[in-house]
Amino acid sequence: MKGRLEYVDALRGVAILLVVYVHLVSQGLYYNKGGWEKELYSLATGCMPFRMALFFFISGLFAYTLYDTATLRKRVANRLTRQLWPTLAICALFNALFYWKGWENLIFNRHNAGYWFTQSLVQTFIFYAVTAWGMERMRLSRVGQTVVICGIIGVLVWLRRHLFGDGHIGAFYMATYLVKTIQWAPFFLAGVVMKMWFKEVIAFIEREWWVIGGIAAYYICGLVWKEMAIPELMAASGVAGIYILFHQTRGFWGSSGLLLRGLRSLGKQTLPIYLYHYMIIQPICTHRLLGGLKWVYGKPWVELPLIMGIAIGIAAICVVTDRCIKRGAPWLHGILFNPMALKFRRKEEATLSKA
Repeated sequence: MKGRLEYVDALRGVAILLVVYVHLVSQGLYYNKGGWEKELYSLATGCMPFRMALFFFISGLFAYTLYDTATLRKRVANRLTRQLWPTLAICALFNALFYWKGWENLIFNRHNAGYWFTQSLVQTFIFYAVTAWGMERMRLSRVGQTVVICGIIGVLVWLRRHLFGDGHIGAFYMATYLVKTIQWAPFFLAGVVMKMWFKEVIAFIEREWWVIGGIAAYYICGLVWKEMAIPELMAASGVAGIYILFHQTRGFWGSSGLLLRGLRSLGKQTLPIYLYHYMIIQPICTHRLLGGLKWVYGKPWVELPLIMGIAIGIAAICVVTDRCIKRGAPWLHGILFNPMALKFRRKEEATLSKA
C-alpha cells in the first residue's frame, strides 16, 4: 500500500456523502414528531448499518505502523490537535448557535449533536497506538499481534452486546463517548488487521471473486428479512462488500474524470465536511425546508438523485467555507483548527513536495 490509494479517497468521498445524505433524510425529509420513520425504503435505510463503521475501518487501515516511543508521541499529538481540538471547538460553536439546551445536555449526551464521531475515533486511535507500542516492545510477530487484536475485538463485541445493550447507560460512559467507542472500535481494529495482511487478503479476494457475491447476498437478506440482520455482521458485511467492490474497480475510481476528481477531493476533506455540515443542515431541519419533497416517499429512484444532489451541494459548501476561512480569516481558522494542527500540516506538505 505504498503511495496514495485513489480508490480509498473515492470511497471516503462516498462515505462522507452518505453521512450528509442520511442526516438530510433522517432530520429533514422523513422526520416526524415521533422520530425518523426508519422503515422507509430508502438509500438512507440501506446504508445505515455500515456508514460509520466504514470510516472507522478506513482509519484503522492507515493507522498500522511500527510504534516506537517517538512515533507514538507524534501520532497521538497529531490526533489530539488535528481531530479532537477542531471537534471540540466547532461542537461548542454549533451548540451555542443552534442546539443549546444547557451544559448538562452538552456534556451528558452520547451523540452530542452528532459530534461524537471524531471524539470516539481519537479514543480508538489512542487505545490502539498504545496497544501497538506495547506489542512492539514485547516483540510480537505479525501472527501474535493479529491474535491479540482479534481477542480485543471479541471483548469489545461482548461488552457492546452484554454490558452496553439497550439498558441504562451511566452518565460517565455517555459523557466520554465510550459507548460509541466500544461499538465502533472493532471496525477500526479490523482495518488494522486488514493492513497487516493486505497482500494476502487482496490475493484471496482477487482469486475468490465469488466472496463479494456472498457478502452482498447476506447484506440484502438482512435488509429484507430483519430476523437475519445481526447488527455486527450487517456492519461487517457492508464494510467488506463496499471495500472489495471499490478495490476491484480501482482503475475506474482513480481515473481523471471531473466527477471522480471531485469525489476524491471530497474524500480528502472529510473532517471539515463532517464538522461544518451540521450548521447547514440544522436550519434546513428546523424550518422543515425539505417538507415539500415528501412526495418522494417510497420512490428511492427519485430520492437518490434528488437528495444526493443536495448532499453534494452541502459538502461542496463545507469545503469552500473551510478554504475561505483559512484564507480570509486565518486567525479564526487557527482558533477552530488549532495552530499546532496547522504546523503539522505545513510540515507534511513540505515533506510531500520534496518527495
